[in-house]
Amino acid sequence: MKFLGSESLLKIFCTLLAGTHVLTGSILADQVKNLPDTFYERPGLEAMPHINYEAMPVVNVKELGALGDGEQISNPFFDQAVEQLQAQGGGVIFIPKGHYLFRHDKEDPTATVMDYGRPKLGSIWPALKHSRLEDIHFVGEGMETVLEFDFAGDRDQYALHVAGFSLDKAKNVSLRDLSITQSPFFRQRRGGDIKMGSSFRATKCHDIQLTGVYVDQGELGIGFWHGENIWVVDCDVRNTRADSIKFDASNHVTMAYTHMEEPMDDNGSMIYFRKLGHERITDLNLLYNTSLGPAFGRGFIFGGSDIRIEGNWYERTFGSGITSWGDYPNDFIIKDNTLVRCGLAARADNPRSHYTQPEFSSVLKFSGKDGVVTNNKIYGAETHGVYFGKLENVLFEGNRIEGGRNGGVVFGMGQDGGDGPLCSDLTFRNNTMIANASDLVVRGEFHNLQAAHNRISNEAQLDHLSGDADAQSAVEASLEQVDADSGEYRDVYAFARVPTGAVADRPMPERPASDSELTLNVRDFGAVGDGQSNDCAAIQKAIDALPESGGTVFIPKGTYRIAPVEGEDTFEFTAIRHHLLVAERRNVRVMGEGAGSLLVFDSLEHQGLRFVACEDVAVCGIALQASHSVMLRRNRALLDFSGCRGVWAEEIHTQGGNGPAIQLDTCNQAVVRDCEIRGSKQYGIRVEASCWVKVLENDIRNIRDSGIHVGYSGSILRDSDYVVLRGNQIDGTTEGAGLTVISGKVEVADNQIRNTFLSGLYVYQPAMGWAMNELNVHDNLFESCGQHAVHSAILFSTPLRRGDRGRVKIYENTFKEIPHQAVHVTFGRNMVWGPQGFTSFVVKENTFEAVAGEKVWIDKKIRSDNKDGDIRIEYLDIDHP
Repeated sequence: MKFLGSESLLKIFCTLLAGTHVLTGSILADQVKNLPDTFYERPGLEAMPHINYEAMPVVNVKELGALGDGEQISNPFFDQAVEQLQAQGGGVIFIPKGHYLFRHDKEDPTATVMDYGRPKLGSIWPALKHSRLEDIHFVGEGMETVLEFDFAGDRDQYALHVAGFSLDKAKNVSLRDLSITQSPFFRQRRGGDIKMGSSFRATKCHDIQLTGVYVDQGELGIGFWHGENIWVVDCDVRNTRADSIKFDASNHVTMAYTHMEEPMDDNGSMIYFRKLGHERITDLNLLYNTSLGPAFGRGFIFGGSDIRIEGNWYERTFGSGITSWGDYPNDFIIKDNTLVRCGLAARADNPRSHYTQPEFSSVLKFSGKDGVVTNNKIYGAETHGVYFGKLENVLFEGNRIEGGRNGGVVFGMGQDGGDGPLCSDLTFRNNTMIANASDLVVRGEFHNLQAAHNRISNEAQLDHLSGDADAQSAVEASLEQVDADSGEYRDVYAFARVPTGAVADRPMPERPASDSELTLNVRDFGAVGDGQSNDCAAIQKAIDALPESGGTVFIPKGTYRIAPVEGEDTFEFTAIRHHLLVAERRNVRVMGEGAGSLLVFDSLEHQGLRFVACEDVAVCGIALQASHSVMLRRNRALLDFSGCRGVWAEEIHTQGGNGPAIQLDTCNQAVVRDCEIRGSKQYGIRVEASCWVKVLENDIRNIRDSGIHVGYSGSILRDSDYVVLRGNQIDGTTEGAGLTVISGKVEVADNQIRNTFLSGLYVYQPAMGWAMNELNVHDNLFESCGQHAVHSAILFSTPLRRGDRGRVKIYENTFKEIPHQAVHVTFGRNMVWGPQGFTSFVVKENTFEAVAGEKVWIDKKIRSDNKDGDIRIEYLDIDHP
């Protein structure tokens, strides 16, 4: 007799249940209302097709037996909902609030396909038999309707370019007001340790709408290939390991009012590949979106024709903010965009020289024909603000380029225009180029160049301008000299743009004195501390009342509810908002009476207590908490220091939060010690692009992702150098590692790391950018670390290969009750193109107790690479330490 598995029995149960559940258009229709008219009245959405949800049949997945409890496998219930509606000609699948878990069904032959002779996940849901949907609409109840696609159970499957939620040749399908996430934690670009796919993937589909869809993690967040008539509106995509949103080889596409944050490649892409036989694409619209922090890649890349890029905000991108890609684009409008601190890869200390070049990292970079580029603002470029190649019939008017560290506007890149003049019929007028290293550089051949009323603060470089006889004189006559001090932009991160190897510009901070100068009690400014009143304005008033010389803001015992005040929650030149802000101050301390001085933050979309561009500041003896939680990572810290020098954080008690508990973003000279961190839904302590940092004797428990994370991706991109992680206790991670180190020079010493899902110490390369440089690991305890099947107590997923970086020493540590390897170097696909690699890898004098796998295991196929024969690998008697 063949026994049926639990998933098969569940399918039979759902089929029987469905037979008693005939639905009509009236059932549950009151739960799925049409989008209001005001939704479509916003600029750019006037032509968006209206979906009449109210007229459709509705299936409620919970009435079919789905529990939404995060444990029951949801695939068969959603299959049944699709089957019922397809029998009626379409309708709405209503997904009430809940946590719906999806896993790959290995019993379904359409869920596994062959690729290059290997079994590969087709998708987790729906499998191929249901992916060709028609007239099916998925409607949830917002962020609290969560579809989780669990890749942890698919370790034996090849998973490159698959998906959690997958459509193929579907038409007239929408997803509305729901969330998609993946597990476990995974930010590595192309790794062999955990295999994951895109969160939402659609191929050869048309008439698709995604509105109000949240995505957290995934290879891609949202991906369309060969699609048509696509609308992505009011969506939110964060923390992907490649692009946030991609529309490749797709036509008639609009992405509008959407938030994208911290991908490991481009935030947005609308391109096509001639070499793959794709036809030229057309009608692409990118409108009023927000793009934050690609740690590798660009803000938006585009190709084709009939392109509109308008009203978008781009902030802190690795490469270009906006760039054309592939064939020569035409009929484009780029207007009213703001780009702040883009092209950050163009640093002298970036080990990948290719990405430091203007061809990759200029903020606005393209060639094109029949275009309009107007009223854009570019602030704080790491290299050129605007970098043009061949232009034909282009209007460049009313743009402001300010505070760049190289050229403001540079014409004539690469001389790659082919036959004919480099630029013809160019109109260049009413632009402002101010306080850039070189405001205007013009080179190459120009015909019919019209120039008028342009402003610069430095001399223009026109020596290599050729073409029409009067071209150079026309440009010269158009220029008006203005004062560089009349600019708008202030770069509060300028101190961090120098190489990290420079001598520290100030000593490490010391423990703040208890008898600091002036002390202001927040109760004297109206704070109540009863847990009900909104004390945000009162506490902010106390902060603002400190004199220029500084002082202490004292928070006595109490529960202070902090709800952000609209209009008072922003800082200039950033889209990141806050509850409380200390900005551009010196010698400021926020002190409490320990865990009893509790600040409870209402918004998951705002930083809690935020310090920006401060010097010599301290936070001691307070508690921080989020008022509620969701399943998705929201990337906002309870305590955030951004662009600060001289930071002391001590005896901070945190609970929950959907971002880091404590974050150091682009800081110099910082100490975080004796803090108690519990239940963070992202990192415990996050250190990004920060140097001369000590993280000491903190107690971190029950964290979703890494207990402590050290990386390069802050408000400025750079190695986190001279970081010491000492004496910390990390116990329990549900999806991530104990420590992650992906950048810089780091010492890990005297820590106790226990009960981690991924490795106790995880070294990986999230993208093709910076990589770990020097790592000294000694006198630590690793106990019950690496519970995931392919994770070891210490795992290096950065390739072990020859290079000029990567000096590693692992010595005098204790490994105890390790379910797999103790020290493991592995990689599924070598993706590093450049010098980064290991010069030495030393493991010695460690103690191993109850290690189930190898004590030290370096992947043989990596070690046998004859190019890397000069890496020094040393084991000193690991069997008898």
